[in-house]
Amino acid sequence: MPFSIFADFETLTKKIDTCHQNNDKSYTDSYQEHQPCGFGYKVICHEDRSYSKPFQYYRGGGSSSEDVIKKFIENINREAESCKEVIKKHFNKPLIMSAENELDFQKSTKCYIL
Repeated sequence: MPFSIFADFETLTKKIDTCHQNNDKSYTDSYQEHQPCGFGYKVICHEDRSYSKPFQYYRGGGSSSEDVIKKFIENINREAESCKEVIKKHFNKPLIMSAENELDFQKSTKCYIL
C-alpha cells in the first residue's frame, strides 16, 4: 500500500467502582476507565513523500469522549478518501500477471487470506 496512517489516542483515567473478588471464579479487577480526550495522526505516502501530510492533532477540551471518537472517525474517513483519490489518480497501475499467476487465479475457489 502506498499510504500508512499512524495514530494515537490520548486519554484521561477515571476511577471506577469495582466488584469485590470472588475466589470461586476468574476475574479482572477493573479500577479505572480510559476516557479519550484527544488524538493525533500522521499520513505517510511511501510512493511519493509529496503526498504525505503534516501531523494532525485534536484536543477535546470540554468535549465528551464520544465527541473525540466521532471526530477521529470523521478525520480518518476523510483521510482515507483523500488517499484513495491520490492512488486512483497517481498510482493506479495495471496488474501484471504471468500466465501461471493468471491460471492460479482463475482456478482458485477461496481467498488465501481467509
